[in-house]
Order: sequence, then structure tokens, then C-alpha cells
Amino acid sequence: MDIEIKQKYIKLILKVYEELKKTDILDRLQDAEAILTFEFYAESDEGAGEIPIEDAIPIGYIYNKEFFTNPSNLFNIVRNKKNKENKELYTSFLKGIVASINQFRLNGVFDEIQKFMAWDIIRYDIPYSNGEYLLFLKQIDIYIDKIRVLTVKEYDNPGIPYDEDIEFDQNRVYGEIDDLMIKTISPLNKNIKKQIWFENLCKESQQLIIAGENLISSFDKEIVDSHTSNYDLSCFLLPFVKAIESEVPHLVERYIDKLVVISEQILHTTKTMKVPTHHKSIVNTASLIKKNRYNVEVINSISNLYKIIHYFGFVENLVYVENAESIFDKGLMDHLRKEKRIIEELEHLGRDRNNFVHSRIITQISEFRLHLEKLYLVLEFLAMFKQLSKQNN
Repeated sequence: MDIEIKQKYIKLILKVYEELKKTDILDRLQDAEAILTFEFYAESDEGAGEIPIEDAIPIGYIYNKEFFTNPSNLFNIVRNKKNKENKELYTSFLKGIVASINQFRLNGVFDEIQKFMAWDIIRYDIPYSNGEYLLFLKQIDIYIDKIRVLTVKEYDNPGIPYDEDIEFDQNRVYGEIDDLMIKTISPLNKNIKKQIWFENLCKESQQLIIAGENLISSFDKEIVDSHTSNYDLSCFLLPFVKAIESEVPHLVERYIDKLVVISEQILHTTKTMKVPTHHKSIVNTASLIKKNRYNVEVINSISNLYKIIHYFGFVENLVYVENAESIFDKGLMDHLRKEKRIIEELEHLGRDRNNFVHSRIITQISEFRLHLEKLYLVLEFLAMFKQLSKQNN
């Protein structure tokens, strides 16, 4: 991200911070010892070549009523765990803060940011070519700790009020807060090979999971003591994320013929039309599939997995193909409908994947195990889905 552009975003977010100081939101965040994070997100359009780019860049943080732009200022923070022992009270605090932030957005405090995002054009050089990546779908995601509360989107429709381009999904946000109520978290799995679903995964995924478990076991004491030693536990999650990504090409390969047929229909329909911003991910995914029909290893991201299930499985989400048939049969679709929460988790995980690698730090063992539990649930879902797919083909 261009330094000058980033500084402009920081100045705009500082204005939001000054407005927040006029409310009681910062006091309540301080009481909950929560970190408010502003993160810039952008996704490349179809001009990005075979592999679309996604960027998630932290712009600023608010903690203890202070504004930071450098995450290193947060490294030595040791939050008082006693404040979170009463989880029912703590989650009630968070819901109250979320409701206030949602109300805060209606005051027009994000208007300047939305205007700037619509004007701002970010380009990345394409390696080994004279072209460029043109990014779209720019937005600012606002988090309380790890929970995405608001998504402020670029304002590109003069016919609607600004605040309608700000996404607040109350059910998802409150659901993630309720997840913090989990009082008993499963211990780290020491007998992973004995799990029935484990054998349904590909060999590479199995090796990555075992490597991840061995890594965790080797640093067991450091992980448990992370809250006092300032260890970043996010690195221990990466093998499990890569294990999920290793499964994606196998799913794509099984359904590639059906995927290509629908993708060609999408590309033919949209060839001469201006595709709205919120539908470009459909066209990008179709383009990626068609270009890599014989190179499915390229289609390996968690984000791609979610989009394939969301658009090509639940075809009612396809707006450019009439009477499209799902790439999955009825039995598989019935199974997927029952796994709605896991599919939603895929969407969140696809967006958070780079955070595990590049930005977010995890120092609390309870948060680490919660993330690990979700990764295991996704792996189990993929293994069971893979087995059902074989049975139905």
C-alpha cells in the first residue's frame, strides 16, 4: 500500500477517533480492555491475471483510549484476565459497545473515508509484465479484538445514503460474541490419527496437521505461559490453515467440468456489461476457474473454496446464470444446508488467513484454542464432505 495513501487513511481515521472521544465508547472499551482495530481491505478485479490479490492492512488501533498506528505498541500489553472471568458480564459489555458503535456510524463520521475510497485507485505491478493490478472492493473493517463489527465500504452510488454502504451484521457479530461464552475448550488433540475423519484427508493435509500438532507439543509450556511471556501464538495455527488449503484443489478437480461450464456461462453473460462491484467476485472466480481448468493447484485458497460452495453449490446466489444447476447433487446440498455455520466460518477464515501470517497477534491461550478448534471443525467438515462426494459420484 502506498505510504502517502496510507497516511491519508490514517488522517481520516484520526478524525473518527476524535469523534469517538466525544462519546462514552472509548471509556467502555477501556473498561472491557478491548482493542479497536481499523483494517483496510481490498480485492483485485479481473485484470489481476490468474491469481486475484487480496490485501488486509491494519491502519490503526485504539487501546486504553489512545490511538496507535504501529502494532508494536501493543506487544507489551498485558490485559487483566480477572476482568474477563465473568464471561456473561464481559460479553454483555461487548454487545453494548457494538450497539453504540453501530449507532455511532449513523452520524456521518465515515462519509469522508467512503468518498476517499471511491476516489482512491491502488495498483500493483504484475510480475514479469508491463501491466498492473487494479484493486476494487475497498473497505475499512472495524474490529473489537478479533470480532469484525463494521465494514465501511467505498461510496459509489450517489442515489443512496452513505450509511447504507456500511455493513453491520448483528446476528454474526452477536453470535461471535456469544462464542466467547464457551467455558470448556477441548484439549489439544494428541491422538489425531485415531480420528475417523482424518483418514479422508489427502496425505499432504495429514502431514501438515501432524506437523502442527508436533510443533504445539514441542512448545506446550510456552503456549500455556503465553500471556506472561508475550508469545505470538498465531504462528502455531499456520500448518492447520495450510492443511485446509491443501484440500481445496482436490475438491475443485472433482467438480472441474461442471465448474467450467457454469464459469463460461457467467463470463459470456457479463462480457459486455458493467458488473457491479458487489458481484465482481462471481466473475473473478469464474475467470480463475476457466483459466486454470488444467492447473487446479492454483485454485487453492480458503476464499476460493467458500466462493465455489457459495456460488456454484448454492446457485441461487448466481445472478448471471438462469436455471443453473448446482455442481453438487441433492444429497450433498442437504448436507451443506445443515453445515451453514461452518460455511460461514469458511468465509471468515478466508478473510482472516493473511492475518494469521502477517498482522494479528494472539497471546491468550483461550483465544488460540478457540481458533484451533474452528480450524479442526473446518478440516472435519472437508473430510466428511469429501467422503460423501465420493459416495455420491
